[in-house]
Amino acid sequence: DCVFIGNEARNSTSPAGGGAVTTTLSSRSTFTNCLFSHNQALRNGGAIWNRATGATTTIINCTFSENAALVGNGTSNGIGGALRLESGTSATIRNSIFWGNTSVESQALPRQISSSGTVTATHNTIDGCASCFNSITNNGGNPLFINAAADNLRVQSMSPVIDSSDPSVLPSGTTLDLD
Repeated sequence: DCVFIGNEARNSTSPAGGGAVTTTLSSRSTFTNCLFSHNQALRNGGAIWNRATGATTTIINCTFSENAALVGNGTSNGIGGALRLESGTSATIRNSIFWGNTSVESQALPRQISSSGTVTATHNTIDGCASCFNSITNNGGNPLFINAAADNLRVQSMSPVIDSSDPSVLPSGTTLDLD
């Protein structure tokens, strides 16, 4: 359980990726019940950048909103508003929300998650994603946050994310949706 709000990676003389987190060299990162909001990277991965071969990230029950990869040419920089995976890296994403993240990408899905690596994703709400990552359990429906601009990322009572998670991956002792 952690919160990453308002972090920046802006050094113009280095890779400047991963506004909140950069993973490198066979690192193993797990994020459970975390919030990533209003983080910015000058180049790749507004919230998280899996940068080096062998880096693996597991994301369970997390929310990514209003993160940004700011500048680039659309092929090697400024991609993955929430998450960027380089070749040789991987991510497993379960029961999470990726909504309202931005990058220089023109299509909705890469603005959220841009990958040259391997993504396994199920039971997620991802802006621009209808059954993406070869899973019919992912959807692109608006999660209906109460007020994302003010970081009130609780969902309204008619949100499509309510009861859409996979309980088998919930943290021990959790039997219902977290909201």
